[in-house]
Amino acid sequence: MLPSNLPYEILLKIAEHLSKDFSRQCALVCKSWTLPFQEVLWESLSIENTSQLRNICKLSIPAQSIVRTNGHLVRQMSLKFRLEISYQQLFVLQNCFQNLNYLHINCSILPTALSSNKINWKLWERLETLSVLQPKLFVTNGLHGFVSILSFYPKLKQLVVDENLGIQMATYTWKDLEIILQPLQHLQQLKINIAFGLRAIDNTPLSKDINPINSLVHLCVAVSNADHKWLYYFTEKAPRIHTLDLDIDFPDLRTCNQWSNMLGMITTMPSPFENLRTLQLKNCATSEYYVPFLDLLCRLKVPLTTLTYDMRRDFTTVQAVQSIVEKSGRLFSKTMENMNIISRFSASFKCTFPMCFYFFPCLVRLQLRQIKACIVLDDILNQCPALKDLILDQPCVTVSTRTRTSTAFSSHGLKTASLTNTNVNSKLFNYVSLRCRKLLKMRLENVKVFGHIEEGKENSFECDMSHTQIDSLFLYNVRYYALHNKDVLERNYRQNAHNTYQVKDATIISIMEFEPNKPEMDANADILQTTTKSPRFFNCSNTIAENELAEDQLVKENDRELLNLDAHLESFLTWKPDSEKNPRVLYKENSYSIILHSKREAAQDPEATPVPAASSRLEEIHATFELICNKTQPSKKNSSKTSLFEVNKLVTIKNYYRRLLESPGKIKASARAAEIIWKSPSKYRGETARA
Repeated sequence: MLPSNLPYEILLKIAEHLSKDFSRQCALVCKSWTLPFQEVLWESLSIENTSQLRNICKLSIPAQSIVRTNGHLVRQMSLKFRLEISYQQLFVLQNCFQNLNYLHINCSILPTALSSNKINWKLWERLETLSVLQPKLFVTNGLHGFVSILSFYPKLKQLVVDENLGIQMATYTWKDLEIILQPLQHLQQLKINIAFGLRAIDNTPLSKDINPINSLVHLCVAVSNADHKWLYYFTEKAPRIHTLDLDIDFPDLRTCNQWSNMLGMITTMPSPFENLRTLQLKNCATSEYYVPFLDLLCRLKVPLTTLTYDMRRDFTTVQAVQSIVEKSGRLFSKTMENMNIISRFSASFKCTFPMCFYFFPCLVRLQLRQIKACIVLDDILNQCPALKDLILDQPCVTVSTRTRTSTAFSSHGLKTASLTNTNVNSKLFNYVSLRCRKLLKMRLENVKVFGHIEEGKENSFECDMSHTQIDSLFLYNVRYYALHNKDVLERNYRQNAHNTYQVKDATIISIMEFEPNKPEMDANADILQTTTKSPRFFNCSNTIAENELAEDQLVKENDRELLNLDAHLESFLTWKPDSEKNPRVLYKENSYSIILHSKREAAQDPEATPVPAASSRLEEIHATFELICNKTQPSKKNSSKTSLFEVNKLVTIKNYYRRLLESPGKIKASARAAEIIWKSPSKYRGETARA
């Protein structure tokens, strides 16, 4: 089936996964693609400045007619902060974009428009998500004016209210929230970032004064100046809550009496948090900041399955993290399936203390980021037998000495592993391969691997994963260090966490190679897709002896030989059809063979300064390049059309030549491609070339 014959639904799905620039090009390729790709291009609209707003709303310019034609395709619109909008412009926006389901707006740009009777808010009745900044300060008539707008959207599913912007910030009480949420009985997700005033602390909400929203299942709360009453209010307001994100500042909630009051109020409810499964705690001042709340959930027998603990930088000691893990393990070990512990340490930190892990029999996904502790991998695998996905962003990941000297391991079902910003021993990969034989995906990013060079293997060491059948291996900025003293192997890679350029008794190994017959790698993010049963990755030293050939080096863009060859190729591309010289003359005058010949003579001259001989790989690439140029040389007819066609062909050759440099293992295939370019009728040839 041709791509143009694909069903509309499939083309629309394809368009959703492409960038806007690429979708725009695809919409111009085939007429049947125009509609689905055009829908994706118009799906979101962001108005960022006054001139853009003026062009959209001005009826006399052609851009406005385009907006009127395609405005029904826009589903998401965002009005940025630094705008000044009139009620006439808002009226135009409402009429042009009537199918919006998402709207982000800062109320500070609409001080006069909201009070106008000409604004028909019902035109946006299809809204499902509304994000509003500073409504209490800038909406006419305050919250009552804001509520009058919300009354037009009774089917709203998501509401975002953010007052925490700038120096001027309005304060809220629980009664203010009750007024805002009153018309939204179908709300599913609420996200607020507000500050409670003093009256919020003085007034205690009563159950009869709170109108619950049974559809509200996801609550994101960022509140400052809060006390224990805020939790009671939201517990009553969202009785069926499933996901709770908390970023709470308790200025006075430090004593046990305050927590006791909160626990006493909530335990009087019939079944609080009975549907709660996901809990995210942010900006925790200490490891004990939310512990009473976790104790409450445990007392209520809440089967929590996902816990995210985001700690502040000043309270990220090993003891703090250890207490979080132990507390969570004692309370929710039987139900916990996903755990994320995130902190932020300084770059100068050196880890010295290993962290012990609690037993989690049901844990499937574990993420530990920037914790001041050395992670013992075998301890995690032993304590989490059901673990499938492991993400570690740690200064040091190791295995225990007992495990390192043993060869008998119980198998583990880990499927994906990610190591970021960490130091590891090269033997760690052998341990993972022996124990986690079902591992399918592995990601190494900003990782330093320390290993000892065995006898008979100069300038290289091996990371053996021959027992694992990996489908996807992602490598980015992986540095290898060869330790000359085997006794200091463990000490060096542990003590030099986040200290890339000061590794004692180690030689950096920076060039990565894969075994032959492996798929090619990208220059920036080395992604390897393989089905081989014995994946291994090696490192070779980047120091070459004076008399050693450069064949083992990867081809680099900044090599002097390649720069000269590239300059020679540029002479073709900069050649003009009206030039007196033929492109082949330019080639002969600037032949790269002369450069190679001079290098050979310099390398063979014993009295000359030692120069590395020309790499046989480079010579082979150049021979293929000459073959391609010879097969596509300009015809004898000297016409401007012929000359222009030859230049276009050479552009194609250059692109192919670039890919050849990145994949030197495909030189023979490129030579065969040169024959195909010349002999087979294709886009590389035209009628003028056949003459």
